[in-house]
Amino acid sequence: MIPFTFVTTSAGRGKPVVVKTQVLWTDEEGEERGSLDDQPARASAVRVDQGGYGVRIVFDMPRPVRRGQNRTIMVELVPRGEGAVPAETVAFAYRLCPYAEGSEPGAAATSPASSRRAAIMLPRLTLEGHLDDRLPGQLTEAPSVTLETGGVRRAVIRIAAVKAGLALLAEVVEAKLVRAETVWKGSCIELFGAPEAGGRIGQVFLVPAVGSKPAEAFVAQGTQQVAAPDIAVASAPTERGYRLWAVIPWPRLGVPENPSRFALEFQVTAAGPDGQRTPLTAFGSRLAYQNSTHYAPVEVNP
Repeated sequence: MIPFTFVTTSAGRGKPVVVKTQVLWTDEEGEERGSLDDQPARASAVRVDQGGYGVRIVFDMPRPVRRGQNRTIMVELVPRGEGAVPAETVAFAYRLCPYAEGSEPGAAATSPASSRRAAIMLPRLTLEGHLDDRLPGQLTEAPSVTLETGGVRRAVIRIAAVKAGLALLAEVVEAKLVRAETVWKGSCIELFGAPEAGGRIGQVFLVPAVGSKPAEAFVAQGTQQVAAPDIAVASAPTERGYRLWAVIPWPRLGVPENPSRFALEFQVTAAGPDGQRTPLTAFGSRLAYQNSTHYAPVEVNP
């Protein structure tokens, strides 16, 4: 809920005051569509105009919004019908962009989700064997995605296309590996795939070997994580954390067999030197399991 105030002006003695305030919404394409009312609209931003000046509220991603009671803007963070959602996964960020008459209304009202991201060009590899210790060597020159926080590298993920699916090699920096009953709360690499940014999502969890437990793969099934033995995965400890490699069948990522293009997001959950376990995404998605708008486009070489 975002509150705002009304600005009014006198219409003369004995007449009701004139409300100058307008609340207008901007769609996913960055076009301002008109006044926001009590019916939900999928918006990338809203503008509170106080009669020639005001503020644009730019969301981290397009979200359902509506006018609430008592001068409020209501923003829906969890889609209806999702059921129970862990509180720590619910987050919201926005930018406040003040303006005055004469500035272009749409100039700063575009969500970061609408910006164009350069495509990751994925090579095709002929994988020798299903999954063995030779896979990491075959991926050392593959395109990489680096995840950093505070200027410190936390993970490097390399990917390539093989006949069986997406081949992956990850190097993760983690002070202490943990296997949790809810897999994403422990040491975990998540992949989110979609046929295109904004499309339906496939979600995969990869967890490294910890103690006597081998590396395993899981997929999202409702609010549960279900073992996926068709995803080949292995891992090994390193001086700074662990190395994990896997081959993920294309349908597990929500994309068709042998795709030419699709969209991806990565999230790594790892403990830092202070012991705090924090999820980190590669491309800035929030609630990546619900919204694929920020995913990076991927093109597979012919």
